[in-house]
Amino acid sequence: MKKKWEVRYLVTAVASIPVYKAYGKTETYRQAAKDGWGTVYRDENNALVCDEDCSASLYTKNGGYFGIFPYEEINTKEMPKQAECAAIIASDSCGFTVWAEDFSQIHIFVTRDENGLIDTYRVEYGESQICDGEVEISFEDLCQNEDSWDHSYRANIPGTVEYSRKQETAQAEQDTTDAAADSQQNAPSAASLIVIAAAEMQEQEAAAGEPEAAEKKKNGGGAGPPPQEKGEQGVNSGAAV
Repeated sequence: MKKKWEVRYLVTAVASIPVYKAYGKTETYRQAAKDGWGTVYRDENNALVCDEDCSASLYTKNGGYFGIFPYEEINTKEMPKQAECAAIIASDSCGFTVWAEDFSQIHIFVTRDENGLIDTYRVEYGESQICDGEVEISFEDLCQNEDSWDHSYRANIPGTVEYSRKQETAQAEQDTTDAAADSQQNAPSAASLIVIAAAEMQEQEAAAGEPEAAEKKKNGGGAGPPPQEKGEQGVNSGAAV
């Protein structure tokens, strides 16, 4: 069975954008120019309008061009018929779909960031000028991995948002583990706590005993009446005689 399309991905820091290489002209033309197939639709006035997240470019065999863009009136009388088209490039929020009689005339221009990921991109047909900082790549140069769009896959690609989040999460977990280890290392042992408690108890007992000892010293020491003064001793002795 003949394949209807192939897909590759423009891998950027924030997303992996699919580029579909379509082999069916009819399906691609419908997607780009027919009401209800994705790019255009009829509004309340029955005018053909382009969805705000979409666009399409129809390149004709005689070198003509017809663009379909949001917020611009679509002149259906001037729109090329399917048979007149040599190439079709349609885009929406999900990516690009490209069909051409000669795929060698499809050009992909990109710039790259410091991590080697695609920063800016554009897909053109026919002769196109390369802008400053751009390089041209082919469809086959794009990422082929079917998991390119998956967050878990992108989390392993340095420079992606998912990779940064993964690193931040790992660092936060490591910081928590280190903090717990430091806390456990600095915490006193059970034996140390017993010694500290015993010392505090001794200090409390000593502090409680000081007022009592002072009071005893003031009153003459141990049990019994306080010692008599010398004068008192003489009087008592005389009375005895």
